[in-house]
Amino acid sequence: MASQRRFSGGSSSSRRGNVDLKYVTELDRLPALCENFDETSEPDLDLSAEHDLKANEDVGTGTGPSTQSSSISNKSRTKRSKVWEFFYLQIKPNSNAERPEYIAICKICKNQYSYKQGGTGGGTGTFRKHLVRFHKFDEKTCQPTIIEPTQTQLNAQSGSRPWAFRNDTARRDLVRFVVRTEQPFTICEKEGFLEYIVQYLQPQYTRISRHTLKKDCMSMYDEYKKSLIEHLSNISCRVSLTSDIWTTIIGASYLVVTCHWIDGQWGMQKRILSLDVLDEAHTGSTIFSYNRNVCKIYGIENKIFSIILDNASNNNSAVNFLQQFLRLPLYGSLFHVRCACHIINLCVSTAFNSEHLIIDKFKHVAKWIRLNSNVRHEWKRVCVSAGINCVKFPLPVETRWNSLHRLFESLLPYEDLLTAFYNSYTLNHDLQLRSYDWIFLKKIFKLLSIFKESTENFSGCYYPTSSIFLPYIFQMFQSLLEWWKSSSKQYLILSALARDVLAAQASTVASESTFSTTGRIVKDYRSSLSPATLYMLTCLQDWFAAESRNQQYNFMDEFKDNSSEEEYSRKILCNYDE
Repeated sequence: MASQRRFSGGSSSSRRGNVDLKYVTELDRLPALCENFDETSEPDLDLSAEHDLKANEDVGTGTGPSTQSSSISNKSRTKRSKVWEFFYLQIKPNSNAERPEYIAICKICKNQYSYKQGGTGGGTGTFRKHLVRFHKFDEKTCQPTIIEPTQTQLNAQSGSRPWAFRNDTARRDLVRFVVRTEQPFTICEKEGFLEYIVQYLQPQYTRISRHTLKKDCMSMYDEYKKSLIEHLSNISCRVSLTSDIWTTIIGASYLVVTCHWIDGQWGMQKRILSLDVLDEAHTGSTIFSYNRNVCKIYGIENKIFSIILDNASNNNSAVNFLQQFLRLPLYGSLFHVRCACHIINLCVSTAFNSEHLIIDKFKHVAKWIRLNSNVRHEWKRVCVSAGINCVKFPLPVETRWNSLHRLFESLLPYEDLLTAFYNSYTLNHDLQLRSYDWIFLKKIFKLLSIFKESTENFSGCYYPTSSIFLPYIFQMFQSLLEWWKSSSKQYLILSALARDVLAAQASTVASESTFSTTGRIVKDYRSSLSPATLYMLTCLQDWFAAESRNQQYNFMDEFKDNSSEEEYSRKILCNYDE
């Protein structure tokens, strides 16, 4: 045979030269092996590793082999251990070609282990322990005890598709859950949480510590921040900033900077860029220095169109410094925008700061029913008898005019019933409720409703707010971006200018909402959070919400829980820099 002649020609000793003697026997056996080879028969090879590679590619992206040269076909010796159903071999990178070293990779979670044949350590015993500990396998049968690693995931849009649980993906989703729902890091160690996850949702979930969870949060924060810096550095339009200072009841001060721009699809975008501890005096130069550093970090020094600030005098000084530092269009004439909501708040607060007999009378009625348990129970009985739903009247917060609007809104439906009930307890005729009191209340409520509507419109997040100052645009502000989107190809220069101008906000509500988020995160049992951790959690929550466009903030939502002034001061924490 040709194969036999190929190996039998010439002197074997002359051909072998300096070949190691331990290979001589194998070389002598090659002619006989070739002679007995049947070309029509399939080779007796174990291709389990090749099938493992295909299965790994079907499950999803991982650290498995990507080329045939990097995968290891099992030797002709059959691997009898059942662990090989869940592991495959791969050559270690930079391994010696003559004596390669191997790693075994778990098909379920992609964890890697060193593999040594015939030696101590790195054998199938280690792999079995891995399956038992991390994937809840039966120790004797080496098979899943509860759930198979690969399942079918149903989706209303895409139908069914193969799905495999991955611990790394689960940990990223856990970060999202903790940040978006403002949970403490210790939740991942709570027995109730672990019992719910492992027993009812995913038995393959691997427990992590609160320290690991915090590291995962910081890792995702760094990832998102890097992506945001790259994006802002490459955008072609200009951006607008809002900035404000928040002082807690314990004296700690924070300065927040938010960024707004219109993307290429004419969608309004908003991101929190910074929440820094302000450990210096709140002077104009300090505010300028902090805002300048944020602009440098995100590479937007030459892309600023405007900044929205309240009417504090130190902000005027900061604006003067910023105008000298930044390259602004129109010589900075449109740079400083004063917060419209702050102006409204000053106007209304000034009007209602002075004592008014009728307004004070209604305040007294609400407090009398709310704080007196006997009166409250009797009022509830009267409402039930009249077939009217009984609600708690919100207590007014003296520093927030919109709490008056909410109080008046809750009182008006009970005009007749409340008049009779209150007057029956009040002997002083001057303090009793009269019809003209209710007429005055309705007028005040109508006036406050106008300010409330304006405040809510100025607080928008996903539509331009600077344009709604103009009355004829007020009714069409939500469709303004859609018009520019459809007309951008026709008006190339004007549309580019519109992207810059319309990104400017009418208020600092975006910054104010950051303080409300921060106030919720810093609860009584989380007051020890470091400023860096608070910074990270606040930014991450905003960046996660931006992905689902769920950043809209309602300025009036602060009072939906009917908080009293004392509760408000404790939970929200006042801003002393106005």
